[in-house]
Amino acid sequence: MDLRHVVDHVLLNDTKVLVEREREIMSKVLHHLREVDHRKLYADLGYSSMFAYCTEELKYSPDQAWRRISACRMLTTLPEIEAKLDRGELNLTVLGMAKSYFKENDLSLIEQRQVLDEIANKSKRDVEKILAADSIPAPAHASERKVSRTQTKVSLVLDDAVVEKLKELQALLSHTKKRELPELIDFLCTQELEKRKKYFATIKSSASAQAKKRPTRAIPAAIKKALWVRAQARCQHPGCHSRHFLQIHHRIPYSQGGSHALENLRLLCHAHHARGHFS
Repeated sequence: MDLRHVVDHVLLNDTKVLVEREREIMSKVLHHLREVDHRKLYADLGYSSMFAYCTEELKYSPDQAWRRISACRMLTTLPEIEAKLDRGELNLTVLGMAKSYFKENDLSLIEQRQVLDEIANKSKRDVEKILAADSIPAPAHASERKVSRTQTKVSLVLDDAVVEKLKELQALLSHTKKRELPELIDFLCTQELEKRKKYFATIKSSASAQAKKRPTRAIPAAIKKALWVRAQARCQHPGCHSRHFLQIHHRIPYSQGGSHALENLRLLCHAHHARGHFS
């Protein structure tokens, strides 16, 4: 169909009329599906369920089939939803959400009608908020289930703030192939792992370098001061109290792994230090 020749106001008017007809047809479809379901006519065609009939015979997708079956069955107990569908106050997606909520909370017909009135003319996002208000909080932990050799299905509940952050990242990366949630999560995990690996590699390299690096030969000033105080600025060789040409002597030589620890040091005069007398 080529609509390029249609003027703007005619195109807009025709579109509105077609949408109204679409809603009217949808109501008729739901009534037909309800009657087929009531008579179990799908069995005559060899289908085991209404869902199989809708997906295989009518070629609906699983989601489309579920929404239509759910809505047509609601018509029996809540016939007023037909008018709401015709006026565009409700749609099949919202009705499906409402039916799940009714079942989970075991609502009476009066309560169901109140909920339908509350969610009328609301967006899917607004309806999610309304129906979630009284729901029992979902578990915080994630559940995992293998679906193939290389894939795992993960179900988890996130705070709205986290969801908003993910959406913001999706928007920022919308020009790339990372805009879908699985690709975005893979991208974030890869980035964080690379950053952590670099960090730990740096730490490991630094620790290795420190381990290989010998302590400096220079004796810390604080150790020197403590040694001079302990020796009272005199040679510590037994019987010698010289104060001249005092030198620090390692009991276990530095070249043999001796440390600068105070207990490994003695203050000796030049003569005793040269001779290596130490006790």
